[in-house]
Amino acid sequence: MFGECLTAELPTPAAHGEVIKEYDAELYDRQSTHLDSIAEFQAFLGDHLDGGGPWEIIDAPCGTGLAGPILKPWARRLVGLDLVPAMVSQAERLGCYDDLLVGDLLDMLPRLRAEMVVCHGALYYFRDLAPIVAAVAACLSQGGYFAFTDFPAPEGVMATRGGNARFCRSPSLVRELLESNGFAEVASELRLSFTLPCLYWIFRKR
Repeated sequence: MFGECLTAELPTPAAHGEVIKEYDAELYDRQSTHLDSIAEFQAFLGDHLDGGGPWEIIDAPCGTGLAGPILKPWARRLVGLDLVPAMVSQAERLGCYDDLLVGDLLDMLPRLRAEMVVCHGALYYFRDLAPIVAAVAACLSQGGYFAFTDFPAPEGVMATRGGNARFCRSPSLVRELLESNGFAEVASELRLSFTLPCLYWIFRKR
């Protein structure tokens, strides 16, 4: 049914400036859809990672830090990274992160080192997932985890119709891309995120 809301005609991805303007840091934390999505992500991680860690974790993008409290129990060191300065300032108030950085994750991740990279609720901005996967692979130590969410598509890459476009990918495309970059699938589940069907993934770097 969600596939009926998608189109194979892919728009140009939003520029950094457009993404920054889209988010109001003060309002973000008050929206129930964001809180519900974080609760779903916490449940998914708990189902598959409990008993693991502690790890050096990078939350990218971290937004206002909503995922900080749920990641902290697994973290030896928790770093937040986001493109929007106001969001990073909001995240700093939580006191969950050992370090917070402002920048583009494609540029920043290869310069950092981690045992887990988390990317919740952001990959839909990227039409091409390959540069993200390459950046994560460069950042992660051997055996490190990549946990993320991605809206599903019936096939290939598609986009939501109308409004602010969100890019969606088929499970087979995601698996093929991650496996070709040296990752092995740990878990995947179809859940809700921002009230929409969403695939929750964990891969491990071989």
